[in-house]
Order: sequence, then structure tokens, then C-alpha cells
Amino acid sequence: MTTYTVPDSWGHAAAAGLEPRTVTLVPRSDLDERYAYLSATRPAPGGPPSSRS
Repeated sequence: MTTYTVPDSWGHAAAAGLEPRTVTLVPRSDLDERYAYLSATRPAPGGPPSSRS
């Protein structure tokens, strides 16, 4: 199992050519903690470059 921080996850997505869009943190419970859902998209071919760095 590997755990990444949210900023590290964004960096891995960007390095893979994806544009990070949203993050939803999962509330802590007795069974789960430190989880999040990340959403990323592929840039449109020939589209403008991402404004995110």
C-alpha cells in the first residue's frame, strides 16, 4: 500500500499528463481515514495549455 499527500497526488497526475480538477476528502470514521477522491482530465488535443502548475 502506498499513501500520498494531496499535493503529491496532484503532482503525479500532472506528471502523467493529466490536469487535476477536484479533490473530495472522505470524512474520518472508525474504519477509514486519510482517504480522498481525486478527479483529473486529459487536456483536449490542440487546446490551450493548462493554467495550473
